[in-house]
Amino acid sequence: IQSDIFQKYRKVLEEVKEDYQKLMAKSINPQDTSRLEELRYGNNSVKINTDNIKILQFYDKHKDIMRPMFKTADDFAAHIKDLKESNKVFEDFSKIRPGTLQQTDIKLVQEAGKKRDKVLEVFEQAFTDKKTMEKLFPNIPFKDRKAWGDAIIKNDIYTAAKRLFIDKDANAAEWYAISPAELIQKRYSQSGTTATALTERTKNMKGIGTGEFYGGPNAVDPSGKHYTGVLEEALKRAAKANNTEFKIIKVSIGDPKTMQRSFQILSPDGKIVKTNKLGRGNDASEGLMRATQEAEELGEGFTVKAIEIPKGFKTVDAYAIKLTPEMILPSKTHFASGGYALYDPLVSMDEVIGAY
Repeated sequence: IQSDIFQKYRKVLEEVKEDYQKLMAKSINPQDTSRLEELRYGNNSVKINTDNIKILQFYDKHKDIMRPMFKTADDFAAHIKDLKESNKVFEDFSKIRPGTLQQTDIKLVQEAGKKRDKVLEVFEQAFTDKKTMEKLFPNIPFKDRKAWGDAIIKNDIYTAAKRLFIDKDANAAEWYAISPAELIQKRYSQSGTTATALTERTKNMKGIGTGEFYGGPNAVDPSGKHYTGVLEEALKRAAKANNTEFKIIKVSIGDPKTMQRSFQILSPDGKIVKTNKLGRGNDASEGLMRATQEAEELGEGFTVKAIEIPKGFKTVDAYAIKLTPEMILPSKTHFASGGYALYDPLVSMDEVIGAY
């Protein structure tokens, strides 16, 4: 998500900067709305995207196209506090009797004026009209991949744990695993890995960055030593924080060639008493009938559960942790100001990049 937003932001910013430079070259003031509107309909040598006039004017003022927003309620309150303090200085200044004005009074009111102007500038930017605001980009912290990877892991394990322990989905997984870099690199036909010698690396080797982020049990550095990827570190931290198991598991890739069917006989408390495996060519209905009869003979409360285990598929080693109920609880985020992430910490792409 972060990469998509930032790439689109950079693309639009470059387009706006290019149009802005065209206006400057023709000595056209970006704040002259009527002059810019003429460009929309007139036969003018300045070719700009006239749909972005408001964005151009915003860029002229702030030299950016990031959506202005107060980060927190405290941030907003701090500006109000500064404004009140400035106003208090002006009120006191107005009460000074003629002939008693001191140099310190002048200095105080000058400083208060600067503080007030700064706050008003922030407010002017914050209350940009809605249509312009919708075209601007969210002023989110573009984190380094280590912090972003940590946030992704926390979001994923919360979602998985909720599905298992709250929603009680019968098909919910009990383990959370990360695709190793080798699968991602193959999917997107990326060249280069963490094992690529430093002297042989080029800017077109996107697989190197993929390997550094996803890592995996088979990831190595140029010297042949294990390379610890960003997500491996994040997953280990999550395992430690939730007091759960971290290990390498076998994950299936591709479709299974066969399916091993069996019927488990369960005791009233859910424990497996016996497992009847179906041999090759055996009829499933006969197997179910036989297992049901055995369960009835064992007594009241014994039940039968049909099990299908895929066989004959390729596997890959992947890092995984076992899901625990603790993962549903709030977890600290790694923003500079701290904070907590409840429910679904990461919103959808449309919500992030769309209208505020």
